[in-house]
Amino acid sequence: MLAVLFVAISASAAVLPGGVRGDGQTSIEYDANTGEIAVDSPGFTPLTSIQIQSESCSLTGQAAMNLGGSFDIDTDCQVFKFDLPGFVSLSFGNVAATGLSQAFVLSDFSVDGALSGGGTLGNVDLIYTAVAAPLQPGDADQDLDVDQFDLIQAFQAGKYEMGPLADWSEGDWSGAPGGRAGSPPPGDGEFNSSDLVDVFVAGFYLTGPYATDGTGLQGIDFGEGQAILANGVIGDGKTSLVYDANTGELALDSLGLALTSLDIDSFASVFTADAAQNLPGSFDIDADESIFKLGTAGFDQLSFGNVMPSGLSELFVLGDLTVFGSLQGSGGLGPVDLVYIPEPTTAALQLAAIGIVGLLARSRRRAYRSFR
Repeated sequence: MLAVLFVAISASAAVLPGGVRGDGQTSIEYDANTGEIAVDSPGFTPLTSIQIQSESCSLTGQAAMNLGGSFDIDTDCQVFKFDLPGFVSLSFGNVAATGLSQAFVLSDFSVDGALSGGGTLGNVDLIYTAVAAPLQPGDADQDLDVDQFDLIQAFQAGKYEMGPLADWSEGDWSGAPGGRAGSPPPGDGEFNSSDLVDVFVAGFYLTGPYATDGTGLQGIDFGEGQAILANGVIGDGKTSLVYDANTGELALDSLGLALTSLDIDSFASVFTADAAQNLPGSFDIDADESIFKLGTAGFDQLSFGNVMPSGLSELFVLGDLTVFGSLQGSGGLGPVDLVYIPEPTTAALQLAAIGIVGLLARSRRRAYRSFR
């Protein structure tokens, strides 16, 4: 029996880079974060044996899993599994040292094995999971980038200064830096001013990606907020943006519905006129493409000043701007409409047009009565 085992795995298989899970190839998976080694062989022919050897004897992690057979081996230099019925995938657990580079694994590991029914493995590719960057304070959506959208997400949860109720996505960043995307570090369970201080002190706010290892999750990005609706009316109890085509002023009207954050994005980068007003905070933004205000105490009416060019059409403003924000308490903004204040000439033309239409209608009625 031993002779059969060793003959079956006598041909060493090259370990190649660029493995992709589920590509139909036999693969060895190594996770540099945990030291896990796994085998994935999704083809039609199961394996009856697999041996992974480390020339440097780097299999120094935890005891190997899924090795219950009389011929199975678990040492610092090799793991070996024999299973006559065959297997297509399994994990040996966190058997290897953590933090090994892809180049090291490719040069240090060798793989042998046998296919059910006879034959050797052939080439085996490596699926390598790099060491993930630790999450930094403020990265609520875990996309490895700290920006205003993270703050909005946290405030939408409504846990600010509410006691031990918050998790990472809701503003508890006291455990950072640490963890990784998909597995954030535990904190103290609270979202409070200390967490905002941590964000400011860490220095990653609005500096772009703080890591580029490809392990981040999908987050909210520029321009992915909600569209603005037409026909807004000042004082109607709804959240409205007010644009004055005479001056370029942009204002918020949300009487009775306080906000804690508001982001306004412009695809055409139209915030090029005066510097924005009422943005004194450390996290506030005044840029050509974005205006952002954070107010933990809440705000419902304010003017950003004449930040936009004058004379923009209502149709242009509706198509160009998007908004994203949080309400005091919890939740997103809900529908946001546009109150458009036209230029006097435009308003006069509209009134004249209405008058002409009315005059034509009256003329038609008189003509109709005369005809009868």
